[in-house]
Amino acid sequence: MKPCTGSSATGGGLLVSTRQNIRPAEGEEATWGSSPFSVYSQRHGFPADASMSGGLSLAVRKDNRDSQIDARRDIYLNGTYQAFFKGFLGGDSSWQDIDVDARTYRSLDTVSISPSRKPSRSKSSPSPVLPSLHGNSTIMAPPRRGSR
Repeated sequence: MKPCTGSSATGGGLLVSTRQNIRPAEGEEATWGSSPFSVYSQRHGFPADASMSGGLSLAVRKDNRDSQIDARRDIYLNGTYQAFFKGFLGGDSSWQDIDVDARTYRSLDTVSISPSRKPSRSKSSPSPVLPSLHGNSTIMAPPRRGSR
């Protein structure tokens, strides 16, 4: 990733992935033929024992948290888009993957009312922080007529 401004960065890449010797786990041979992986592979003409993917990626990140290890405030956003193409660098199918990680950090400090009726925050222990939202989606391109 290349820094853009302050706490932001962008990047891109070339992707090559090979998966070989795909087989059922020991003891699961009887159900392998009806597994979602096998059914999908058979339906779309993919080899069941290996696959190859080639594609491109683009990533964007914004991180202005006060600490990467123990964040207490601010936001972290990371988005990645990957596109794989049949025939590109040996790829045997076309598909896309989108990954979004969006977090906001807010302190869960407890506020108590003292006898003088002034709100005060407890300083005895660090307050917990609540991060939020993470998502991932893989999108398979529909097979074209006459293609695998």
